[in-house]
Amino acid sequence: MDLKLYCMIYELKGMVDTMSDLAENDDNYDSPIIDRMAKKMDEITDLIEEKSA
Repeated sequence: MDLKLYCMIYELKGMVDTMSDLAENDDNYDSPIIDRMAKKMDEITDLIEEKSA
């Protein structure tokens, strides 16, 4: 994979993590989709790290 793609994926992971943090602190942001997105982003980044090791 391309380095730019890796960077974009990690940037997206940061956004999802931020949304998850907001949801923990403010019920207005709480949504099951945020948890599902966070889990999927963790799976993707774990796969990237496995492939690059």
